[in-house]
Amino acid sequence: MNEGSSRALQGMYREHPLCCAAFAAAACGYAMYRCTKLLQALRKRVMTQVMLNSLEHGIVHLFIHPRWPHGPNCFLHCFKVETFLRLAKISYIVHFIDDPTVSPNGKLPFILYDGVAVGDSEVIIHYLMNEFDVDLDNQLSAESHAVGRVVTRMVETSLNYGLQRVVLIDHPELLEGVLEEEFTRDEESAHKKVEGMRRTLVEVLETTGDYRLPPLEYTRQFLQEVKCLDVLLQKSAFLLGDTPTSYDAVVYAWLHVAKTLMEGHEELIPALAVSEPFASYVARMTSAAFPDMKSISGCNQSHRFTPHTCRQGCS
Repeated sequence: MNEGSSRALQGMYREHPLCCAAFAAAACGYAMYRCTKLLQALRKRVMTQVMLNSLEHGIVHLFIHPRWPHGPNCFLHCFKVETFLRLAKISYIVHFIDDPTVSPNGKLPFILYDGVAVGDSEVIIHYLMNEFDVDLDNQLSAESHAVGRVVTRMVETSLNYGLQRVVLIDHPELLEGVLEEEFTRDEESAHKKVEGMRRTLVEVLETTGDYRLPPLEYTRQFLQEVKCLDVLLQKSAFLLGDTPTSYDAVVYAWLHVAKTLMEGHEELIPALAVSEPFASYVARMTSAAFPDMKSISGCNQSHRFTPHTCRQGCS
């Protein structure tokens, strides 16, 4: 600060001592607030790291959003990874958290296995397949792999974004009601949560160019892809044959969540309600991956899954 500026400040203080004192007090208060928040965040991060370091070795630890009363999860990628673990018969312990910043990529789900943390659902599945020598897809032909990858991409992008558009942009009151009734959030908290999710979705749709499509055209394309999935699931018991593969994990996750969200609102996505292939497929996948569906739905305490027995307990 030069001499001229110093004199100007001194003059201002002499002329307006109360205003300057109030400004200084406010600045100090804000600095203390920011410092307190930083210390709290640091303390939380340290405690989380201590917890992660103390976890049992030799077993996969899965970190996901809290469950909802209708099934394993209402978040597609969390549901997808847990379904894969079940299909691959890999033992795991599931943990429920709200803070995704502890994840390697800042999002849920993520896993921790013998000190190695892995984020992103697709990366997690590839890591687990290699680490545990999973043979779910070993019998698939190159053509089947190609179909699986195309369908997976369709489900995770256009179908997932289409469903989110229905419940976040076109009918946000639907999801707000779910948060209030089933996640015990108050009205203001539910509205803020949905609004934040809506803004994120709008950014994604603007990037892809879909947000600029007229609503009727976007809906037409979305419903057309729902019908395409319906046709694919008419050919066999599972997506690519008579036994489930890794590609079924995301198809099942999306269908289970979509059908549940649309209960009582069938007119929004009619194909979901009237499709017999969808209903039969979801029932078969539930039997294959989550025969204990009723006991885990809404259970938000860490528990262990053991293959073949589906032994689990909230503890």
